[in-house]
Amino acid sequence: NTIGARTGTTISVASGHTLTGAGNLIKLASATASNDTSIIFDNFVDTSTYISYKIIIDELTPGTDCGVLQTKYRSSSGNITGTYYRSGYWASMYRTGGASGNSQFYTNASDTDYTRTAGGYGTQPNESISCQIDFYPNNNDQLIRMVNNNIYNNCNGDWYTAQDACILQSSTAAKGLLFFMSSGNIASGEFAVYGVSKWVL
Repeated sequence: NTIGARTGTTISVASGHTLTGAGNLIKLASATASNDTSIIFDNFVDTSTYISYKIIIDELTPGTDCGVLQTKYRSSSGNITGTYYRSGYWASMYRTGGASGNSQFYTNASDTDYTRTAGGYGTQPNESISCQIDFYPNNNDQLIRMVNNNIYNNCNGDWYTAQDACILQSSTAAKGLLFFMSSGNIASGEFAVYGVSKWVL
């Protein structure tokens, strides 16, 4: 039986049925870092239910000064290897006390078996990073995509905003993410994973 239909931009639903979940953020997992070598979220990807995913990281502080947050894509059996291509990006700096800031362009790069985002966060109070990551696992093609929007205070006391992105081409299905620092542990920080739901009739 037909319970719903779409004509152009109009969706009609048969009596006794409801349309739910379109674009809703559904919380799938969370974690609080406490001097951890890594934070791992496995097997949250469900391409039949979610069109993409958002990962929110708040007030991440590294255990080692001037650390950089790094990420590996995960399959159902472990880390996905290969060349992770990272976009060039602008890092816009602004300082406390109303002093003038500046911006700097970082060129595109690649890393083997992992990617990294804008970095250099400090270990002192108020030297942390908060960011929102949009994650697009491979489904009908072989591209695993991730976009990072960051705001942070680096180990020199400068405030930055930055956006960068990463693509890995792989036939291995992405099912999760692993976060770790360039050196040392993740001293503290909050992590949450949300699925962006598809239309469900």
